[in-house]
Amino acid sequence: VQHKLTGRASFEAAAFHDAAQHEAIFGSGPAAGPDFFQDAFSSAFLYDGGRTSSWGTRLAYRQKISDNLDFAAVYSWAGDLSPVGELNTTSGDLRNNLATRNHHSLAAQVSGKLPGSGTQLTASYEWISGATLTPLDTFGEAAYQIEPSLHLSIHQPIPSFGLGGRWEALADFSNLFAQGYIPVNGQDSRVMVAPVLRSFRGGVSFQF
Repeated sequence: VQHKLTGRASFEAAAFHDAAQHEAIFGSGPAAGPDFFQDAFSSAFLYDGGRTSSWGTRLAYRQKISDNLDFAAVYSWAGDLSPVGELNTTSGDLRNNLATRNHHSLAAQVSGKLPGSGTQLTASYEWISGATLTPLDTFGEAAYQIEPSLHLSIHQPIPSFGLGGRWEALADFSNLFAQGYIPVNGQDSRVMVAPVLRSFRGGVSFQF
């Protein structure tokens, strides 16, 4: 349910249900096992966390502060996979120590465009109560461009050099403070899991 408060502000309330048969958990380190999917070019991996199902609610406020500046605040209460006791790299033991638990989250996002250069900047921070291993509100985070911890995104228009279309250089920084990492016990103490890994992604976008 969305209600327009003024010409520049709106409020949204939502109830939702999330379910997955094979919930993905991000991690980093030399994990091994049939349920670990190691990235070929880095130490990152995905782990099959198994089944999860939960209900949740979301409250969001959006405000257009100026023509080039927007603000959003989002509160969510939902379930995700969380650790129960110590985690172990043995795939069976690890999944046995995971359970769907409800948590609170509070996030703020600011986005704006710099006059002249056209640079689009988006910065957000999301706080989550307790330890979590998966996103708390996947749809809400995507809709409001929010990730756990500090997230920064930069879009810069660049010349097309006569090739036509619209070109952009993109830079995306996730979990800049490396928060939410949980160690996994095993033969190698470097194995960690988190709802989102600290990462940098960059590239060029072309639109016809």
